[in-house]
Amino acid sequence: MYVFVFAGIVSGGGTALLRCLPTLDGLETSNSDQQRGVEIVRHALKQPCFQVSRVPKYFFSLMPNLTHTV
Repeated sequence: MYVFVFAGIVSGGGTALLRCLPTLDGLETSNSDQQRGVEIVRHALKQPCFQVSRVPKYFFSLMPNLTHTV
């Protein structure tokens, strides 16, 4: 866990963003441009979780070096 905190990743941050997604489902839009905007926001809200899932190999490769400094 220390490696993630050191890298600026805190637990729960992505969860809060994902919990906003149901609000977008009930949002009424007037035209296709607004609907596209909602889809862009939906995509953006998911990205932090995807990013965290892509990088554990990198962070765990740093762990041996970081544990010596603690």
